[in-house]
Amino acid sequence: MSESHARLREYADQAATLAAAAERARVARDIHDTAGHHLAVVAIQLEKAAAYRELDVAAADRALADARESARTALAGVRTAVETLRAETDGFTLTSALRTLADRLDGSGFGVRVEIDGAEEPGESAAFALYLAAQEGLTNAVRHSGAATATVRVEQRSAHSLLEISDSGSGFGPGTAEGHGLRGMRERLALLGGELRVDTGPHGTRLRARLPRVPR
Repeated sequence: MSESHARLREYADQAATLAAAAERARVARDIHDTAGHHLAVVAIQLEKAAAYRELDVAAADRALADARESARTALAGVRTAVETLRAETDGFTLTSALRTLADRLDGSGFGVRVEIDGAEEPGESAAFALYLAAQEGLTNAVRHSGAATATVRVEQRSAHSLLEISDSGSGFGPGTAEGHGLRGMRERLALLGGELRVDTGPHGTRLRARLPRVPR
């Protein structure tokens, strides 16, 4: 084999390795952003069911029913994580998905206010990525902020889509490193030409995810 052919073979092998690594990273992000969120909701609902078991049987039963539904959704997320997200986003709208998410969290005792500024078209390429960012941001708020409520604001403009999540909790501790969820969110947004900014302090946290708007 000539030296040039050997170099080409080496470059091809490197490209295949990088492609496999990128695919593993994508699958990891998808599992975390979909199944991970719903499993967190399962844990919250089960804790609520345990707390209300002796005080309010009906509330405990509702929490268990919500936990079962979230578990089924998580299982579906695992099954589809190895596929492209294209099929999932057909007809998808960020507005309706966020309102459904807010209703689900409200059922677990965490209040979410959704504010929408601007209109979208079904299946926009940025919409599903922003929804996954909202899932991650709200899951973090529920589990770590200490706040009882959060506000989700979406701004749709001709050139960009902006998602902002704010809460009045305790914020990140000094020197706290970003977890896998926020790192994965940054990577996903960066792949689509977007960016993520997180401002946190003792009076709350604000997450801003921005993506260029490219209708499909």
